[in-house]
Amino acid sequence: MLGSAVDRALRLTRFWNWLPAFRAVAETEHLPTAARLLHVTPSALSRSVRQLEDALGQALFVRRNRALRLTPAGREVLAAVREAMRGLDDRLGRAGDAAAREPVRIAGPSPWVVALALASAGDAVVDHHAVPESELAARLLRGQVDLAVTTRAHADDRLAIARLGAVRQVVAGSARRRRGEPRFAVWTGGADGWPAERPRTVALTSPDLDAVLQACATTALVAAVPAVLARARGLARVAGPALAPTALYLVRRPPLASTPSPLDQLAARIIAAAPRLLG
Repeated sequence: MLGSAVDRALRLTRFWNWLPAFRAVAETEHLPTAARLLHVTPSALSRSVRQLEDALGQALFVRRNRALRLTPAGREVLAAVREAMRGLDDRLGRAGDAAAREPVRIAGPSPWVVALALASAGDAVVDHHAVPESELAARLLRGQVDLAVTTRAHADDRLAIARLGAVRQVVAGSARRRRGEPRFAVWTGGADGWPAERPRTVALTSPDLDAVLQACATTALVAAVPAVLARARGLARVAGPALAPTALYLVRRPPLASTPSPLDQLAARIIAAAPRLLG
């Protein structure tokens, strides 16, 4: 038994130094970009990847001119490397007080991050990341963010998705609103519940929900926004069509260990507090 464990360790040692290089190239699919991230030359990075491929006896990338694309084997190796590095990072994080105080990286609309994460964070430090919806899954899988709050959670068996609740949407504006047909600020970063068949006069579009709320608070514009966020900004409900509620989700990589980490505990607190905070 001990001999086989030693043999496995020695076999892994052959690959160990090449794995960070492989992961950087696999996730960027661009040698110069990966080289800048690792502070090495592209030629040294290319050599490391070639050595890993030679040691494994199979190609991990399809190379066409300067383009790099993962082969099916490459995708399998990338998934294994991500999980191994994440497991080591999680366990080392629980081993020391300094690591445990590292910020929790949360992506999503800033008003939701403030309302949900800060209310549940306790002593944790929250590092907010503004990430386009289309990049959320990739950022989570790469370990660039820890949690994501979103209205558009797409099924992905590599991620854990928890439904936080249904969010009531209203048309809201400030006392600056003028008579006549309203002009809208529209949030493009997620679902706002506005009926697709109903036209509206749009004066501002923004992927930043906070910018839409701020525009309504300081100008004559109105917007379809979550009722709880409208109240927090002092906005009043105005006449408009009935809006469909929108769902809000918390997305993360699945927990690895049976003992909850600080990140696991924070996620559980957010999920537990959401029904009250969204009401």
